[in-house]
Amino acid sequence: MTQKNLVVVCAGENSLHQQWIQEDSNFDLIVLYYGNCDIIFNKFVSTSKKCLKVQGHKYHLIYNFIKSNLDDISQYKYVWFPDDDLMTSSKDITSLFNFCINYELMLASPSLNGHISHQINKPHLNNLLRFTNFVEVICPIMAVEVLLKIYYTFTLNDSSWGLDFLWPKLLGYPKNKIAIIDSVPVTHTRPVGTNYSRFATHPLIEIQNLFKEYELTFSQHVYSSIPLGNF
Repeated sequence: MTQKNLVVVCAGENSLHQQWIQEDSNFDLIVLYYGNCDIIFNKFVSTSKKCLKVQGHKYHLIYNFIKSNLDDISQYKYVWFPDDDLMTSSKDITSLFNFCINYELMLASPSLNGHISHQINKPHLNNLLRFTNFVEVICPIMAVEVLLKIYYTFTLNDSSWGLDFLWPKLLGYPKNKIAIIDSVPVTHTRPVGTNYSRFATHPLIEIQNLFKEYELTFSQHVYSSIPLGNF
């Protein structure tokens, strides 16, 4: 039996995740709902494998869910952790998972249009994908065996800033197992860098502390690329 893939999204009232699914989607969807509207919660329940009411920061919520559901999570092949303001489709999500399977990726991400923080995430239109040393926390895809090894990092700080630099180091900086998938871009619909007051410590201080503890640098590299026509 082929292992299924999983999408885990922390969703508020304005989440776009309902645009990502269809009746024939070949992945499961878990929704961690942090809003306060019972009507919306019930709607999310009806369109997901599981929907839970939760409160907290994205990767803390995901950490708690994984820790409480290790046996279930272990049954999947890949798990995607997108922000809830990404515009994409069931077809494109399936394509992302297929790229991960075909290239046996450890860690990956779609390329990003719209509001972005790192230029490396912009799609390169002549590529299928680029092998890199960086995959942003906004929407990483992890092989489940990788996830189970590194999900302890999800609670190292509240903002998750810097985790995207830490994960490749923990994986040994492989040259062909971490990738940005250019040919399946998603659109980040909301501006980045707002509402830092929700964090007890400013994210800039959190990332400085993380970089110091783990001896990280801000370097982002593209090792090589796969051109269109090679999939």
